[in-house]
Amino acid sequence: RLAHPGDPGVREALARLAVEGPRAGVHLVCLAETAAASASSPVTETYRAACAVTPAFRECGAVALLSGDVATTLRLLRVAATGSGAAPGPVGHGTVATVDAVSPAWAERFARALAPLRTAGVPGTRHARVSAPLPPAARLLDELGLARATPASLMARWADAADDKERLGGRVCAVLGAGPRGPVSADLVADGPHLLVEGPPGSGRTELLRAVVASLAAAERPDRLGIVLVDGRAGTTGGGTGDGPGDGLRVCTDVPHVTTHLSANDPVRMREFAQSLSAELKRRAELLGRSDFMEWHTGRELSDRMVAQRTAAPRGSAAGAGEHSGGEHSGGDLEAPPSSTLRLRPGAARLRAQAPPPLPRLVVVVDDLDALVSPALGSPGRPAAGSVLRALDAVAREGERL
Repeated sequence: RLAHPGDPGVREALARLAVEGPRAGVHLVCLAETAAASASSPVTETYRAACAVTPAFRECGAVALLSGDVATTLRLLRVAATGSGAAPGPVGHGTVATVDAVSPAWAERFARALAPLRTAGVPGTRHARVSAPLPPAARLLDELGLARATPASLMARWADAADDKERLGGRVCAVLGAGPRGPVSADLVADGPHLLVEGPPGSGRTELLRAVVASLAAAERPDRLGIVLVDGRAGTTGGGTGDGPGDGLRVCTDVPHVTTHLSANDPVRMREFAQSLSAELKRRAELLGRSDFMEWHTGRELSDRMVAQRTAAPRGSAAGAGEHSGGEHSGGDLEAPPSSTLRLRPGAARLRAQAPPPLPRLVVVVDDLDALVSPALGSPGRPAAGSVLRALDAVAREGERL
């Protein structure tokens, strides 16, 4: 229970704990502030003054006296046990030492590092796992594994993403923060298809969404990932040029992946946005047909890899000569080199160029969705908010497949 340290009940409990605690494996550390020991006030007088403040001191087997301007000089003395025949109090001159005067910040870091540690114990028992401390702060570039966000470092990451055959349609991994064992992220393919960030005003939702946009852009190149930004609260994209709290998601428009930024203060643009988003869903549904997004990209990847092969004929044979002559005058798309592999001629390359372009993933990032759901009276975007919500609702329903 909570009680004032000067409460007689608390003092009695501490005195009892000092006497009976060691037998139960409970040990007491007491602190008391007294006048420093001097020639006119020896150590014994200082000890008696401390015992008067906290009677539990009489049961302590050792006394450590701190002195000096920043309490870095320590004198450790053994205390005569009660009933030992010696006068109660410190015995001898003790041992002098110098201690490290750590700062409160250092002490907090040390305590945080120790707090989650547990003994290994027997498997299956409680606290069998040893966890790592939660970092007190997180820097996005550190969690992305980037020393600096340079064109070269980002292009290297994008090239790595292009070689990822597990994510043929593009990576959509949003880094949310730093955890005990590394970055905490959400994969919109494996964990999605959607992500909801909830919190009261001032809790950092917009800042987190900015980090999400940056981490999405760092994971995939612009032709494989498009990002649409929607600020649900009118007035977040005023004429300012800074990146203050009133700028919403506008500061993310420098990211090359961002194709559209909508602020809920222009009813005409809001209706155009709703129509465009609905049209994009319809276009994708027609393009994909009965396939979903991953199936479409898997089929496209397989068709691009298909290479016709034939068995090589013996050098100088009639069949080989016939094939060579046919390759020279047929005018087709296939050219037969002196090997067993058929290569595409420029005519076939043109056909491939005329094929539908790769279909990028599309992520719609909405800040202040509650302001779109319930716009304030007098808000300029209030008449058009319903059309935007209907378009977003269609994304929520059909977005995973498309």
